[in-house]
Amino acid sequence: MARALVGFVAEVRPFAPNDVVLDPAVGGGVFLLAVAEALDGARADRVQGLRGIDIDPLAVATTEASLRLWAGGAALPADAIRVGNALDDESQEFEASVVIGNPPFLSQLRDGTMRDAEVRASLAQRWPELRGYVDDAVAFLLAGVDAVGTGGVVALVQPSSVLSARDAQPVRQRLLDHAPPVGVWIDGGR
Repeated sequence: MARALVGFVAEVRPFAPNDVVLDPAVGGGVFLLAVAEALDGARADRVQGLRGIDIDPLAVATTEASLRLWAGGAALPADAIRVGNALDDESQEFEASVVIGNPPFLSQLRDGTMRDAEVRASLAQRWPELRGYVDDAVAFLLAGVDAVGTGGVVALVQPSSVLSARDAQPVRQRLLDHAPPVGVWIDGGR
């Protein structure tokens, strides 16, 4: 899936040597590794524009180690892969050319994944369109749109509910107005 999404991005907007590519929920770094594979040049140079954020310190360490091993031990820029929450305003320290990844799907209809009142209020203040039962993955989509610069691309895996849920309608309208979709890939499996 990561390679397919990277290929889709490359068709929409070919990667450039000075691109900054962000995965806002980097996990183990699969999407950043797929981007590195798709770039041209020496491996040590390919990882220089890759950025990742995750709330899990182990995921961040795994991603950093994977990228460094892939690049033959090359150092990454300071804080290229860091612990943080991409849904916080403070996390937006740079403008990305491409935002790509698979953010967590956190249904607002299940115990254990529902936002608490404080998080719900904070997200609604930043994105008034994010309300009701909209999955947290959609918040990452909005954060991605905010993080990408003019001419950039956001390619994030999303739950199918973003296409049809009533509560997601304001998000769909915002995207149509400010970041019109150019394609959709639908997984044929579960």
